[in-house]
Amino acid sequence: MRLSGQDGQDSVIRQDVDRQVGRTVDCGTGVGLKLGFEEPNRRRFEVMAALRTTRHRLIPSDSVQGGPGNPARRPTSAPYTYHRPMKFAIDIPNFGDFADARLTAQIARDAEDAGWDAVWVWDHVQRDAGVPYADPWILLTAIALATERIRLGPMVTPLPRRRPWLVAREAVTLDHLSGGRFTLGLGNGNPLREFTAFGEEADLKIRAAKLDEGLSIIEGLFTARPFNFQGEHYHLKDVEFLPGPLQQPRVPIWLASTWPVRAPIRRAARFDGTWPLRRSPDGSSHALSPDDVRGVCAMIAEERAATGLPAGLDEGPDAPPYDVLVAGITPADDSAQAGAITAPYAEAGATWWTERINTERGDISAMRRRVDAGPPRF
Repeated sequence: MRLSGQDGQDSVIRQDVDRQVGRTVDCGTGVGLKLGFEEPNRRRFEVMAALRTTRHRLIPSDSVQGGPGNPARRPTSAPYTYHRPMKFAIDIPNFGDFADARLTAQIARDAEDAGWDAVWVWDHVQRDAGVPYADPWILLTAIALATERIRLGPMVTPLPRRRPWLVAREAVTLDHLSGGRFTLGLGNGNPLREFTAFGEEADLKIRAAKLDEGLSIIEGLFTARPFNFQGEHYHLKDVEFLPGPLQQPRVPIWLASTWPVRAPIRRAARFDGTWPLRRSPDGSSHALSPDDVRGVCAMIAEERAATGLPAGLDEGPDAPPYDVLVAGITPADDSAQAGAITAPYAEAGATWWTERINTERGDISAMRRRVDAGPPRF
C-alpha cells in the first residue's frame, strides 16, 4: 500500500501483494490515508485498523490516480489473478524442524516475498514423540516481527486445554504487534493424548462445554469493558482487559468444525470463519472434497440465517464473506496442476486454501522450495 508522506515523499508501509506484483490497495472510500513521519508506530496501527474496517480490495495499479507527490504508477503484470475471492496460506507445525523460531520466521518472510497471504501455525504439545517442540505463540511473535503484509495465527489452538483469558491477552498482544494481521483459530483439540498425558479433561462433551464458555469469555474480554462471567467451568469477576483489539469489532475468530456434524458447524457459524474436516465412520478426519465444501457453505448460511446473522460478515452485497478454509497439497513445479487442484474449491465457496508445509510431506528443503514457488495460480 502506498501512503503519502510529508514534503511529497512516499512511504510504503504495507502492501497486500508482493512488492513485485505492481498492485496497490484501495480502501474503497476514495480518501487517501496520509502518514506523517511523526508518531509512525501509532499511525501505522491506525492505518492497519483502517484497512480492516474499510474491507480493502486489490485493484490494478494503473487505476490509481496520481497527484502531487504521488504520481500514478505504471501498470505491471501480476504473477497471478484471482477469479474468485480465494486467498492462499501455508500452515506449519510447531515441532520438528519448525521448532526453530529463527527458521520459522525466515520461512514466513519467504512466504510473504513469494506472494502467500497468510502463515498459520499448529498448536501441539505432544503429537509426535522424539522431536523438539516450540511454543506456537512464540513462533507467531517471531513471524509477526519478520513480516509486514501476511496474516498469521494459530490453526488451531485447543481452547479447552488453555486458559481463555490468557489466550485473549496473547491474541490482542499479537494483534497490536502485527499491525492488525492476526486471526485467532480455535477448536476442541486433537489428539486425545495431549489431554490425558497431562491430566487434562478428555471427555468430548466436557471439552465442548469448556470451548463454548471460553469463546464467551474471549468475546467479553475483547470488548475492553468490565466483564463478569459465571459458567460451569470458568468464573470471572470484575475483570477488564486493556487495550482492546486493534481490529474491530474484534480479532477474527475461526473455529475448527467437523463435516457433516451440525453442532460444531452451528458453533462456528456464530463467528468469522471455519476450518472444516470430514469425519469418517471410523472416527478419523480427512480433507474435504469440493462437494463437501458446498455442503459446509450451505449449512453455515442456514445457521447464520437462523440466528439473524447476515450471510457475510456484514450487511450488504459488498460485505466480506464468511471464511471457509480448506487444506491440501499442490506441486511446486507445476503451476497449472496446482491451479487445477484449488480452483474447484474456490468455485465451491472456499475463501482460503492452506498449503500443508511439513516434513511428513517432504524434507525441509523440499518444503522451502514449495513455499518459494508461491501460491497456486488459476
